[in-house]
Amino acid sequence: MIYEFFILVFDLIGLVFGLSELTLYQSKLAIIPIIVYNNVGEKQVKEAVVEDNKGNVYKWVNTLTKECYIGSSVDLSRIILYYFNIKYMTNYKSKSIIYSALLKYGHKVFKLEILEYCDK
Repeated sequence: MIYEFFILVFDLIGLVFGLSELTLYQSKLAIIPIIVYNNVGEKQVKEAVVEDNKGNVYKWVNTLTKECYIGSSVDLSRIILYYFNIKYMTNYKSKSIIYSALLKYGHKVFKLEILEYCDK
């Protein structure tokens, strides 16, 4: 399990930074999401993540540009509140690429993938 987690982390780093060595390795290992939320709506995602109450690794995917943003959290339900709080994202968009992207394109063009659950 730990080994698989580190492989996942290195693969995600490769995806985020486009590192050729990691991307080459990543192409041999498919990352299959546990859960996918398409056309992300606030109510749909909030209801779903409140129930899971686990730490996790997640990925936002812009369905228009195909760009992806990787994140992790010990409490996704709390983080989701930030992702749907326009005022909060506006104040911190210079510190977060995903906030800027969500503000620019809107939530409806994104899908949210849960890649891994972790114990808190």
